[in-house]
Amino acid sequence: EVFFPFEPYDAQIVFMEKVITTLQSPGSNALLESPTGTGKTLCLLCSTLAWRLTHTAYAQAFRISGIGDSVDSIRKDLSTAAFGAILKTQSGGTVPAQQNLDAVRVIYLSRTHGQLSQVIRELRSTGYRPRTSVLGSRQQLCVHPEISKLRGGAQNAACQKLVGARACPYHSKVMEHKYDRDVSCGLLDIEDLCKHGQVNKVCPYFLSREMASEADVIFMPYNYLTDASSRRSLG
Repeated sequence: EVFFPFEPYDAQIVFMEKVITTLQSPGSNALLESPTGTGKTLCLLCSTLAWRLTHTAYAQAFRISGIGDSVDSIRKDLSTAAFGAILKTQSGGTVPAQQNLDAVRVIYLSRTHGQLSQVIRELRSTGYRPRTSVLGSRQQLCVHPEISKLRGGAQNAACQKLVGARACPYHSKVMEHKYDRDVSCGLLDIEDLCKHGQVNKVCPYFLSREMASEADVIFMPYNYLTDASSRRSLG
C-alpha cells in the first residue's frame, strides 16, 4: 500500500505502479518521464518507500520466524508485494534470494543540492519518516571557524591533519549526535545540517557520512557516483 498525501491522479497511479513493478524485478531499470507539475518527485518517493517498507517487513518476518511452514501465508502475502523471485526451502516454506534479505538502501541523485533540498521538502509532506543523510563537500558543510575559510585541497589537508591529531572539537562530537532522532529522522537538507552543526558545535561533514552508513535514504549530487575520486571518498 502506498501512502500518498493527496488523492492521486490516474497518471500518478500509473507512474507509481511502474516504479514498483521495476523494483519487484531484480536487475531491471526504468526510464520514466512525466510533464512538469505532475508530481513526479512525490510519486517516486512514495512508491519507492512503500516498496521498501514491505521489503523490510518481509525480511524481519523471515528472521523472526525462521524457515518453516508456520508463517508461510505471511511470507506469500509480503513476497507478492516486495519480490519478483522466490526460492523454495527444504521445509516447503518460501524465502527470497539471500541478497534481498538485507534492508534496501535508497540513493536519490540530483544535479544540485538546491534540487535535493526541494526533494527533501516534498518528502516532509508525506507520512514517511526514513532515516536520511545528505552528502556534501567540506566546502559546503565545514563549520570550523578557521578550516571553513579555506578552499579546495588546502581545506581538505587542514581538516585531515586536525582530525588525524584528534584536535578538532567539532569532529569529536560526531558519534554523540549520530543517533539523535532529530538528526537521523529529521529529514534535514544541507542547510539544516549546517545549522545543526553550528548550534551544537558538531561537524556536519563527518556527521553526514556517519549517518549515511545506517541511513534508509541517502541524498547526493550525481557526481558523487559518477566521479571516481568522489566515489572513493565515500568508502
